[in-house]
Amino acid sequence: MGAREDLVAVVSRLVDRPDRVRVHESERDGVVELVIDTAPEDRGKVIGRQGRTINALRSLLAVRDARLGERHVLDTGDD
Repeated sequence: MGAREDLVAVVSRLVDRPDRVRVHESERDGVVELVIDTAPEDRGKVIGRQGRTINALRSLLAVRDARLGERHVLDTGDD
């Protein structure tokens, strides 16, 4: 699985509307930016209190990147 698919799998389990989870991907200068898009009512669940959930997702992505030699940046589109 790619980073986008992994992220969709994890985020879908955090939200009430998993059918609305999308991750948009774009690349610039060798860095792949992933932007999470959810139903408006689920945005807070992805961000979490004081950003804890999104930061945990970024940490998981960083571990994955280190193991696979990739580089990603994660955003919610709201940051």
